[in-house]
Amino acid sequence: MIKVSVMYPNKSDARFDHDYYRNKHMPLVKARMGDACKYYTIDKGLAGGAPGSPATYVGMCHIFADSVESFQKSFGPHAKEIMADIANYTRHRAGHADQRSRCREMKQRGGKLPSSWPGLTRPSTSCLRKCR
Repeated sequence: MIKVSVMYPNKSDARFDHDYYRNKHMPLVKARMGDACKYYTIDKGLAGGAPGSPATYVGMCHIFADSVESFQKSFGPHAKEIMADIANYTRHRAGHADQRSRCREMKQRGGKLPSSWPGLTRPSTSCLRKCR
């Protein structure tokens, strides 16, 4: 069993429609992935660790699948549709829990995208800056 976590940073200008995310986006992800998505959870950032501090993330999801391969096989063909839906609930890109390992892999490939990243046609500019 694997867990894929997607985290949305809580920025000062953050816009995140939790109702849309919960009622439309994540059911879309589950529908497209089918049985490969065993289940998912959603977290809403409420507060930071220190009293009065803001939450680090405005929202997160965790998708559970049997393996990396089953996740990629089920998510990949629908990645474009799923990623296009992000604009309906936020204007910010999510951060992935495995971003550091992806950056290492990009460095080893001279900044080229590995074929194991389903649905991505090019890395974001910020990822390229961090990875080089």
